[in-house]
Amino acid sequence: MTSRLASMIRKEFIQIRRDRRTLAMMLLIPALWLIIFGYAATFDVRHIKAAVAGDPADLRVAGVVKALEAEGAFDVVETGVAGRAGLEQAIKQGRASVGVVPPGPGTPGVFLADGADFFTAQTAAREIQLLLAGTAAPGTVPQYSVVILYNPELRSANVMIPGLVGVVMVFIAIIMTAVGVVRERERGTLEQLMVSPLRPLELMVGKIVPYVLIAFIDLLIVVAAGVFLFHVPFAGSLALFLALSLLFLVTCLAIGLLISTVSQTQQQAFQLAIFALLPQILLSGFIFPLAAIPWAVRWVAYLAPLTYFLPIARGIFLKAEGFADLWVYAAILAGYAVVLVGLAALQFRRRLL
Repeated sequence: MTSRLASMIRKEFIQIRRDRRTLAMMLLIPALWLIIFGYAATFDVRHIKAAVAGDPADLRVAGVVKALEAEGAFDVVETGVAGRAGLEQAIKQGRASVGVVPPGPGTPGVFLADGADFFTAQTAAREIQLLLAGTAAPGTVPQYSVVILYNPELRSANVMIPGLVGVVMVFIAIIMTAVGVVRERERGTLEQLMVSPLRPLELMVGKIVPYVLIAFIDLLIVVAAGVFLFHVPFAGSLALFLALSLLFLVTCLAIGLLISTVSQTQQQAFQLAIFALLPQILLSGFIFPLAAIPWAVRWVAYLAPLTYFLPIARGIFLKAEGFADLWVYAAILAGYAVVLVGLAALQFRRRLL
């Protein structure tokens, strides 16, 4: 019995060694989780971008800048902004997460925070209260009011639901496409399609269009549930949101198709799809604030398409941002779509030949 068991164990080790993709996943995924949750995953934002209105030469303005920088949680990135309207514009465009209007003669000051950036706004509000309590004279009330923009109640659903739209599309598009194409190869039906009059591009498009429709239906369900069930405000243009979502969806489908071209089995396709999903969900800013992730790991987030869709979804939902505010993210997603679709089509063609 011992020799038979030893032979069986040896056979399994040989099989695992031959399946290098599975072995790599078994070793890399635990390491990835360890790095993310042990090093990069944190809700503590320590570098909050702040803008200050008023003339930098004014002693009140200079005092505010000095107090913010001394507090430690804020990085003053802009000064001399033109009043509250200029600060709101800077926050809307993402140049700052906090804006400060110093108090003037007979007028209280204002702290503005971006409620669309949930954890940053929470941290900023807490740090601002501590700052005000520390700088106020004994027995006086600080001459400031704190205003949370775009999400005044700091409801987590208002931030999570728009992000969930992107996560759902990533999950459905990548896994369904990757596994679906490989399933056809395993069943032999892909070979039957190869000898049909269809061209490789037509075959590829025909494969992904059903997944586009299914993912788009899921998108509409999540948006409708967010607005009508969870009462998340939708302040922007639905047409713009759907158009940019379609662009993001094409990118995700291309990733799934690319995975299918390098996978031999459904198991391998699923493993590679999960490996592509984890960094996007955990490092894109959907769960953990992007600003809180150390730079040593944050560069991975900037390789993930979801990192660029989240500002689009939250910007349209909460800030009513238009294309003029979001064109940079749209351009990056368009670049991803062109490159990934091109690579997927090239690999798909090679597999067919």
